[in-house]
Amino acid sequence: MRISISPSRTAWVLSAVVILLAAASLAGQVSRLFLGHDRVLGLVPLFDLDDERNIPTWFSGALLLLGAGLFWTIAQVKRAEKDPFARHWMILSVIFCLLSLDEVAAIHEIAGHLIRAKFEPGSYLYYGWVIPGGLLVILLALSYVKFLRHLPARTTRLLILAGALYVGGSIGMELIEGRWESRHGSVGWPYVFMYTVEEVCEMFGLVTLVFGLMDYMSGQMREVRAVIEEAPRS
Repeated sequence: MRISISPSRTAWVLSAVVILLAAASLAGQVSRLFLGHDRVLGLVPLFDLDDERNIPTWFSGALLLLGAGLFWTIAQVKRAEKDPFARHWMILSVIFCLLSLDEVAAIHEIAGHLIRAKFEPGSYLYYGWVIPGGLLVILLALSYVKFLRHLPARTTRLLILAGALYVGGSIGMELIEGRWESRHGSVGWPYVFMYTVEEVCEMFGLVTLVFGLMDYMSGQMREVRAVIEEAPRS
């Protein structure tokens, strides 16, 4: 059986899910802030973009894991072709596996609490994890300049856009949120707006990444086949 997957159709479906999740989260905040109903049979926290261990978190973690799988698939093909950048693809696969784990387990939140307790950063650095996170992003970007240059121009643009959206949301908006929360706490519509923009940017960044990788595979690999076979017995 042959299964064909359209990159553009996949991106449209994933984008629709992002919009629906954002709408559900905002509807829950309207219910909480204006109508005084902060649970509504558990639906408000279930779709709140600012909460952990709920449907938006699962979706983001799944997108990260999908990205890891696509990176891994490309890495296997490039390794078979003895491509000099095969290792770069594999490292990205491992990074996205770790990001998926962090998304679900919120490990960066623990690191942020430890940094805040020890150094007491304030204002834009209120969420302490953005300090090591930002440094790692800069190091990764610098080490992948040559890798990006060897890719087709279209793929390079899509990957840069995906990275800008994801990092702009995860770190850029966290800096702004940190300044707000250090002064006003995690309350009010401004805070809701900020974390909604953060999460939506992250998810659209991941959708762009998935589309970019699938588009690259469709143009450079045409067809990838997986064969499941039992190892020979001794």
